[in-house]
Amino acid sequence: MPNRGLWNCPSANSRPRRVPVLAVEDTSYRLSLQAHEKIDCTILLLEGNTPKLEDLKCIIYDWTPVFVSRPFALSSALHLKRLCVLGAPFPVDFGDQVHQLQFIDIRAAHHGRHSLADLVKCLTQGPSLTTSNLSIYGPSSIAQRHYLHTLNLGLSAANDPYLLFDRLFLPSIKHLDLMLRRCTTADWPHLASMLKRSCPPLTYLYLHGVPMT
Repeated sequence: MPNRGLWNCPSANSRPRRVPVLAVEDTSYRLSLQAHEKIDCTILLLEGNTPKLEDLKCIIYDWTPVFVSRPFALSSALHLKRLCVLGAPFPVDFGDQVHQLQFIDIRAAHHGRHSLADLVKCLTQGPSLTTSNLSIYGPSSIAQRHYLHTLNLGLSAANDPYLLFDRLFLPSIKHLDLMLRRCTTADWPHLASMLKRSCPPLTYLYLHGVPMT
């Protein structure tokens, strides 16, 4: 694959010059960045037009938790197939569109910027994804709703709420109505695990189409 828009910052003594605008007319290109400076590496992408970018690799040796100021929107690089960022938090806005990523590897030493919701988006919107390595940090992945006492959900098989129930903590739930249309699994243990975790004063439970053994 031809290299286009190659930009390196190889030593701590060198100062990065004005970031070049990334705009090419070739079929594809690759961007490789190595930086010792506390720079915002997303400027390379945000100040240019990168619709044909297919391969992006960033290695950041020195950084502070605030130097990455803006998320990288996948919508600005619709043909991106490989994304690798090592050493620094690199927030990615997965958006709502289907992406073409095949390989994503974002490993931050500390203070990762991705949540469990980001991971779900990455997986559900990437039909070509073969490798995913994301650092997930932040608050507990358990969604606590201490005051919720009534919950009614009716979903199709395409919207299986297992990810939600695996995270829910509902210690006050009294009325629970759950309907799963055309569920094809033989067992759905996520409700039982949520109830065991929450120990609620449940007085009404209605299940329709929820397989439980």
